[in-house]
Order: sequence, then structure tokens, then C-alpha cells
Amino acid sequence: MNNPLISIIIVNYNGKKWLKKLFDSLLSQTYKNFEIIFVDNNSNDGSVDYIKDNYQLVKIVRSKNLGYGHACNMGAQSAKGDFLMFFNEDMYVEKDFIFKFITQYNLIQNKSVVGTIGCAIVDYEEQNLSGNLGYGSTIDFIAAPVINFDKDKIFHNTGCPLFITRSVFKKVGGFCENFFLYSEDVDLCWRLNLMGYKHFFLNDTYLYHYGGGVIGTFSPEKLSYYVKGEFNCIMNNYSLLFLPFALSYFLFFYISLSIGYVLTGKFKYAKNITFTILNEAIYNLRAILAFRNSVQAKRVISDWQLIHKINFMPQRLKKFLISNIKL
Repeated sequence: MNNPLISIIIVNYNGKKWLKKLFDSLLSQTYKNFEIIFVDNNSNDGSVDYIKDNYQLVKIVRSKNLGYGHACNMGAQSAKGDFLMFFNEDMYVEKDFIFKFITQYNLIQNKSVVGTIGCAIVDYEEQNLSGNLGYGSTIDFIAAPVINFDKDKIFHNTGCPLFITRSVFKKVGGFCENFFLYSEDVDLCWRLNLMGYKHFFLNDTYLYHYGGGVIGTFSPEKLSYYVKGEFNCIMNNYSLLFLPFALSYFLFFYISLSIGYVLTGKFKYAKNITFTILNEAIYNLRAILAFRNSVQAKRVISDWQLIHKINFMPQRLKKFLISNIKL
């Protein structure tokens, strides 16, 4: 594959103000064989009209706002490329970005084991970067990402750009649509691990990301998405041997965190944790178990084989302590 077609899938929700910089960076790529699929999650800020008026060759897909993973899956269904790359609206990339991913893929000898290729994500305004920024992430025991500096222990690459072949994306089942926002990329990479695939990483190119450009900074709503995502990751991917321990760990951590929020007067945070867990365990459990069964039927790798890539210290506990309950 010297010149494969790349399908770039951009998920947007009311991100009009970010689109020009992202699209201009993509259209200035040194690698030219790509299509752009713009999936709009029911925006009301004129995003779709802006794309129609200024980027006529872009394929537009309209979606109800059912979450990031659902939108990515819709984009993938419309894709014609050999490879998929996913982007949020509040991002931009360097001119040789796609070329470096293709080059890295071509250098991998055993392409049958390639799950995803990721890269460093840095601040939107960052300049003059150099040096090793790590290799993707591992996860903690309750599925939160932990920065990784060992290229042999990559457990997860973030959902952008998540460079993956369309055939592997289809084989793994795409993103799990039981998620809404956050952790769906951890889940997809975890499933790829269970199916025997490996993840690779580029740390000589960068994806510039504003972070929270649409959803904003940390909030009770955002915390709910974290809780929902981590619960679904645990339920989908751990074997029956590890699942009771992981769920116990998860519940103990979030109950303790809720108590901490109550003691400091942050009652809405505590409320959202409680209601999210109850909602997943009562109302969404049937859908979660159905997806779990499909994951476990495909696995060829045991939890024991992956345990060396999992950190037992909850990542969010570190953030909780460091930022004094501001995560």
C-alpha cells in the first residue's frame, strides 16, 4: 500500500468556530489521497452550512446527537478508504501528519497484528515541540488512561486520530454505542488487545487539541461521562475471573469520591456519580451485557496476559489529590 485512500472522519457538535483551522490544516497535507467525512451531531450553530459553503468536496453526514462513538460509526459506514482517522472539531495537524502515519504503517513488518497507531496530543497553542512525549497510555484498574513511557506496553491510543484499517475497525465492531462521550476509545483499544492486536505510536508528529473546546472544562456532567465510560469498559472487557474485583474497586473508589465531594460541599458531583452508576446498573444493564457477550466471544487473550499493562493506582485518585477535588 504505497498510496492508500485515507478516510478522515470529523465529528462535530456546535464547533463552527474551530472548523477553518482544522480543515485548512487537512487540506494543506503533503499526502493527498484522502476523503473527508463530516459527521454533524445535530448542531445549531451553522456548522453544516459553513462546510457546504466553503468545502464543497466534503461528504456531510447528519446524525442525532447519540454520542461520539455513534457518530464515528456513522462516518465509518460512509467511508471508502483503506484506513480511518478520527478527529474532533477543536484540533489541527501539521502538514506531514498523514504522511508520517502511512510511513509508520509501511515500516511495520507484521501488519496482521496492527490494531491502531496513535500520536502525541498537545496543547492547541503549543509551538516548537521536540523530544519524547511518551507512547500512548496504559490504563488503571478501573479503565482510566495512564500516560505510558514504554513502547512495549501501549494499551490504548486516544480516539483522535486512532489510525486504523477499515477492515480491522469493522472486525472489532467499531465503537461501542453504549458510551456517550469519553472512554469509548479505551474500550475499542481494549477489545483489540483481547483479539490479539497491538498498538503503535508516533511521537515525532503532533495533533494539536484545544481540549473541551465544545463541552468545556471539568463539570458534574463531564464526571458523569467518565463514570459511565469506565463502568462500560469494565463490564465489556474483564473476564469473569477479574470482573468482580474490578467492579468492587470501581464502586469503592467512586463511593469514596462521592463522600469527598459531599464533605467539601460539591453535592452535584456526588449526586451525578450516584445517579450515573444506578442508571447504568438498572436501566442500561441489558444492553451492556449484550455487548459484553459479543466481546468475550471474540477474545483470544486472557486478562493475565494484559495485567502487566494495567496500573493498580486509580488515575483519578491522583488527580483528585493533586488538584484538591478539582480533578
